[in-house]
Amino acid sequence: MGWMAYHSIEPFGEMPAYWRNAMLATITANAHRSKGPPFQIEDFIPECFKSTPKKQTAEDHAKALQNIFAWAKRKGLAKEKEQ
Repeated sequence: MGWMAYHSIEPFGEMPAYWRNAMLATITANAHRSKGPPFQIEDFIPECFKSTPKKQTAEDHAKALQNIFAWAKRKGLAKEKEQ
C-alpha cells in the first residue's frame, strides 16, 4: 500500500522515465531543427505509452484471436472442430 501512495506522488517506472527522456529529446531536437514545425513530446514516446493509443481495427482483433487459438492448439488446449 505504501508504494502505491508514493507512486501517486512521485511516479516511477517505465512510463515516467519515457516521458522524462522524451522531454529532453524534444528540447534537444527543437534546439537543433532548422525549419518546419516544432517537435512534440509525443514524437519521442513509444506508441504503447502515449496518452491516446492507436485505435484497433476489426482485423487487429481477428489476428489477435487467431494467435490465441494457434497458441492453444500448440499447447493441446484447443479441441479440434468436429465436421
